[in-house]
Amino acid sequence: MAKPKCLLVLLTLQVGLIAVGCGEQPLPTTGNAQMDPKWTNGQFAVDLYQRLRMREGDLIVCPHSVSMTLAMLHAGAKAETRAQIERALAFAAPPAELRDSLSRLSAKLAEAGRQEGCQLYVANALWKQKAEPFRPEFVAVIEGDYGARVSELDFKGACDKARHVINDWTSRATRGKIDDLMGSGSVSELTRLVLTNAVFLKARWVSPFDASVTRDAPFWTSRTQSVSVPMMSQLGKFGYAESDSFQVLELPYSGNALSAVVLLPRDKEGLPTLEEHLTWDLLSQWISQVSRQQVFVVLPKFTIASQFDLQDALRAMGVEDVFSPAHADLSGVSAERELYVSASVHKALVRVDEEGTEAAAATAMVGSLGEGSKGPPIFLADHPFIFVVRYVPTGDIMFIGRLVVPLGDLPNGVMPRRPGSPDG
Repeated sequence: MAKPKCLLVLLTLQVGLIAVGCGEQPLPTTGNAQMDPKWTNGQFAVDLYQRLRMREGDLIVCPHSVSMTLAMLHAGAKAETRAQIERALAFAAPPAELRDSLSRLSAKLAEAGRQEGCQLYVANALWKQKAEPFRPEFVAVIEGDYGARVSELDFKGACDKARHVINDWTSRATRGKIDDLMGSGSVSELTRLVLTNAVFLKARWVSPFDASVTRDAPFWTSRTQSVSVPMMSQLGKFGYAESDSFQVLELPYSGNALSAVVLLPRDKEGLPTLEEHLTWDLLSQWISQVSRQQVFVVLPKFTIASQFDLQDALRAMGVEDVFSPAHADLSGVSAERELYVSASVHKALVRVDEEGTEAAAATAMVGSLGEGSKGPPIFLADHPFIFVVRYVPTGDIMFIGRLVVPLGDLPNGVMPRRPGSPDG
């Protein structure tokens, strides 16, 4: 008798982020923070970005969410399937060290999320078919090392109800910013396991933008075409570095554990070239070169929202066997060798504005810049750029993306589709 159809593992990856400015006194940036000597997700983050950047339009992805979920899957992978995940994560140490690095990072992020002006919430969950014989050692790692909530659902008898339960958890975990992560048909009676990670961040700028000086101005999508968008501005001390071809700006969030890094090409059409040359080594080098100095910053208010099926990107990074019914070895999850990953879903949202600002002094500083005067460097982000949110003490990349055409505010849970920029 032929074996039954292969069991499915659905890997879901998702995140919600809001970043807003609010009034506190400026504190030093820490662009030269020491890296975690064991493992950070920087190499993985840039590699993932390089695989996703070929799609058109705006882009945002949460490498922390993706790497965390891959690490949980790694706990149940064996042989070449495990080796492929390790290579993609750029991790070559014993598995216990990967779990230790992520566990310590999770503790640090939780501490950062308790700082005044910074809400940071990271949650893992494992949803398994009830009465299915999963290996207790796998469940113990997911619960113990990754702090995941483990729940049983009835995929076999009520798969759509199970899907709604997971979507409700996702919505609550992201404060309503990500709804309907898993669409109709994303799980079936053959689903046996769903791994999820959720990230929610709402952080205030250390040095706020004054909403009263925000003005509509051109944002150049090419050398000859522009759209009118609200542009925020202020003069202040920030991490700054420059070269002949691009500028780097680092804006710290409240508590200084997290910061936003903007990579701005000098050429209005220079983003593709900057992306092509972007590597983790270069990004680390550029960030390490920033120094705190007076800078006049002009930055658009913007929203970036993206959704992906990550299978193609992860396959291109060498994670192939886990998606193959014939080759996946997830025997560390269950004795059933038929388990494989049938889908890998990721949604991300970033919103940046000056909401809640209190620093009226910024108005006077803006007015002090006279025409033709020799003043501080000007960081005029009026054309496409790369945007990064990082955890400063270790250098881990929480979010990385690019802004091509700024979007205004979106209703909660809405993921836009741009003409010529299909999701996927």
